Amino acid sequence: QTLCESEGVTVETGVLPLVVRAGGGSPRDTLSLLDQLIAGSDGPVVRYERAVALLGYSHGELLNEVVDAVAGSGPRLFF
Repeated sequence: QTLCESEGVTVETGVLPLVVRAGGGSPRDTLSLLDQLIAGSDGPVVRYERAVALLGYSHGELLNEVVDAVAGSGPRLFF
């Protein structure tokens, strides 16, 4: 968040957790993905919907992750 602010880039709520997840624990990969999102955005705002599309997530996948987390990472019963 601090890096984005220092670069004059605004990210919508939920974007940074997606970028961190997509980076797979690698700071270098995470920064590279963030840079790609900034470059692929219209203007100085990285929108959540655009980030989801560019990172290749679907709302179903994200919902499954939430359900798994709430259920204690048990088997997927929905979707």
